[in-house]
This record gives sequence, structure tokens and C-alpha cells, in this order.
Amino acid sequence: MAAQNAVRGEQMAAGIADSALEDASHAPATAHAAVGIASAARAHGIPDARVVSRTESEAVLDVHIPASSDYFDGHFPTFKLLPAVAQIDLVTDYARACFGTSKGIRDIKRCKFIAPLLPEADVRFTLGYNAGTISFKLTDCVSGAAYASGTLRA
Repeated sequence: MAAQNAVRGEQMAAGIADSALEDASHAPATAHAAVGIASAARAHGIPDARVVSRTESEAVLDVHIPASSDYFDGHFPTFKLLPAVAQIDLVTDYARACFGTSKGIRDIKRCKFIAPLLPEADVRFTLGYNAGTISFKLTDCVSGAAYASGTLRA
């Protein structure tokens, strides 16, 4: 068990659970793969993303945003919400894990924050990647209501 945890820790340190991506790349686009994506989000109390589907240029991930995440600290004490900068941070983390993009952002072409993202939300991250451009859409896993969308260059 300790050896498995050490291996898993090494995979997370690399920013991705390689075996999870290999498994997900062979799953049909509509299948709900039982694999996860480990990312730097774990440092903020966000559990591994569940891969819904993944291809070379698109990834669909389900992510639970717990109230205990430090992303909510101080933003705001009486009405917690996930800051826009944290949403972009998660998008770039998952894009790096899925597509090998850089963590940095060269420019933001378009970003729209449509509704507040509250603690305990289950969020679907739909990410696209083409020629250095990342497109994203964040929606509620249950209702499909939109939280955010945009395009940036990594």
C-alpha cells in the first residue's frame, strides 16, 4: 500500500496520472470512464477530476469543488464563491494535465463568468485544445447551467 501511494504521489508530482489518461483515451467518447486526473488542484483541496471523455483535442472532466478548498478563503466571508482567478487556475491545471500545455497564460482572448460558482458544486469542465489555444466551458453537472466559458492561449 505504501509503495502504491508513493507511485501515485510521483504521478501527481508530474501533474498527471499517466495510466488514467491512457485508459481514458481508449474509452468511447460517451462512456463514463472510472479514471481520474490528478492535478495541482489537489493542493487546494480539490479531489481528482473524473474523466467523462477524452480525445487528443477535447477533455470532459467532472470536478467536485468542496467548501473546504482554500480557494474560498477570504472570498467572501459571508458569501463564499469560487473566484474567477481560481476558475482560470483550474482550467490551466486540467489543460496541462490533459494536453501538456504550459501552466502560464500568454493571453486571454475571451472570458465570461456567467453565474457564481458556490461551495460543494459539481462542475463539468469541457476543455478543447487546438494550436496553443484552450477553450473552456464550466457547467453544473446536474442542471447543465453555465458558470463560465472562454478562450485563452497557454
